[in-house]
Amino acid sequence: MRAGAAYHCVKRDTLDGPERPDWVVRSPDRQWDAYVRKFNVWIRRVGPGARDSIQLTTDGEAELPYGLRSPPAPSDDPDTRKPSLVWSPDSKKIAALRIDERGVRKIPVYSSTGLAPKLFQYPMAYPIDSIVADVRDSRGRPGAEDQRPDRPGRSRCSMWGA
Repeated sequence: MRAGAAYHCVKRDTLDGPERPDWVVRSPDRQWDAYVRKFNVWIRRVGPGARDSIQLTTDGEAELPYGLRSPPAPSDDPDTRKPSLVWSPDSKKIAALRIDERGVRKIPVYSSTGLAPKLFQYPMAYPIDSIVADVRDSRGRPGAEDQRPDRPGRSRCSMWGA
């Protein structure tokens, strides 16, 4: 440290600047970031001065979120997880994975790393459970099913665009 050097703190938005947090998915044209907050999909322009976010969905809930898979490890804040969102190559549409975990059995796991044990519950599908695939467009109309061979188990997928 140099003698006489002065430092000062500057308030700035977390999404301004070229770097991006782990919990956003940048569009191919690098103009938009998509992320999940309170189980819903939001988008926001990239760059200085871009402060307003646009909420694309409003019906997300804990057991039926947009863009979030079951966490691989206990997490207190689902908003900090990287979402399963995919932009179209022209950056005009975005697809979000949506897994319906309502009514799915939960497996209890206890963590004793703190002063008191903490309960975490993970959804666990069993062979007797059914799997439903449902692909819809932004207006809720049925769309084409995902036919990729690398996707043996399908989930609900929604897409929004201009």
